[in-house]
Amino acid sequence: MVLLDIHQLCVRLATRAGMVEANSNINLSIHQDERLGLIGETGCGKSILGHALVGLLPENAVATGKIIYGGRNLLAQPEAALQKIRGRDIAMIFQDPRSSLNPVLTVYEQLMEIYRYRLSVPRNQIRAKTIRLLERVGIDAQRMDDYPHQFSGGMLQRVMIAMAIAFQPPLLVADEITKGLDRPVKWKIVDLIRDVTADRSMLLITHDLTVARALCDRIAVMYAGEIVEINRTESLFNTPAHPYTRGLISALPASGLHPIAGQAPGLTGLPHGCRFHPRCEISEHICSRRHPQLRPLGNDHYLRCS
Repeated sequence: MVLLDIHQLCVRLATRAGMVEANSNINLSIHQDERLGLIGETGCGKSILGHALVGLLPENAVATGKIIYGGRNLLAQPEAALQKIRGRDIAMIFQDPRSSLNPVLTVYEQLMEIYRYRLSVPRNQIRAKTIRLLERVGIDAQRMDDYPHQFSGGMLQRVMIAMAIAFQPPLLVADEITKGLDRPVKWKIVDLIRDVTADRSMLLITHDLTVARALCDRIAVMYAGEIVEINRTESLFNTPAHPYTRGLISALPASGLHPIAGQAPGLTGLPHGCRFHPRCEISEHICSRRHPQLRPLGNDHYLRCS
């Protein structure tokens, strides 16, 4: 069953250079109890898409299309309605917990605000609920009166996960949650995310293909603001069809560290035709003239390539 359905989503940003299209005609669905990965190089528009789902786009953004959740188009909802959906229905785990947490409030005080003011939990039940929640994410309850600066990066990410699942939302949007963590800590966070998403859906936004492979059922590959391939995870890694997907996988240490030549285009200077053709090893003349559409190939596989 489809939990969230994105139709022809375009997100444009007003800049000094003019309107920049950060997301171009995105069509993507997230199913019930599915972990969907969104991968691609930095600056391709992944985080903008995640912020669009929870109505947290910057003031200079204009979004068109539809994001259907619970029978409603989230893009057409007023801020008051989005505030009720944000957290309870779709919760976001941001990539930088230090800037997302209030530095002058303890972890307990920040969780207490969620329970008391957002979830209307009786005051005499809040402390017990907080203890259970922190233990769920692997934090000793004795640390709940500590401040954010007293935690390591990995522990802060656990706090952010706790704040997200406090609402028991059907859908988590996790944005680069392992970024900047050393290898042992990263895989502990991966194990924690696997546990807390066992009974809910997730959109995992990451540039780390190994994390996406470990966690996700399906993966969507984004390049220069648009989706270029969607497939079941193991099929995508074993038989990547788009040249960009093949390039990403070839750049992994396990594949020999063969980086993709060139650089991704800036969103103010997108090439004509296929956006990947200037870096593509199998590009033909038609690729610079015709912009390919994302087409179904069967078995949950979609491809944007001539």
